[in-house]
Amino acid sequence: MKTMPQQRQKIQQTTTSNNSNTVVCRKCKSTQVVANKRGYSFLRMFLWLGIMLGGTVVFFMIGEFLASIKNVDMITGIPEIMFLLWFFSVPVAIIVGFVGRNAIVNGCMNCGHKWMPVKKK
Repeated sequence: MKTMPQQRQKIQQTTTSNNSNTVVCRKCKSTQVVANKRGYSFLRMFLWLGIMLGGTVVFFMIGEFLASIKNVDMITGIPEIMFLLWFFSVPVAIIVGFVGRNAIVNGCMNCGHKWMPVKKK
């Protein structure tokens, strides 16, 4: 009878020692986890594109508002800023999509949850 608890204790020790090196999903506790590179971020690209094109619209509205107050065509510098924002919006958005593409992301094969692994020092 004494051998059964000793065997259980050995089994528990071996499973806990193996689990310390195993990656486990934070959501469903599954051990079916894969690590992949994050890749290109279309969401980040479209967000930056929207921000830059939105900035163009904001500068246009500011220029029109100031022009209506002072009765001049356009305030100096605002058309140049609008043109630069419009001209560089697509190339900058494409480059921003590449930021962090080589980062490692863990993904659970069971539930689909994704997370960034913790870097150990």
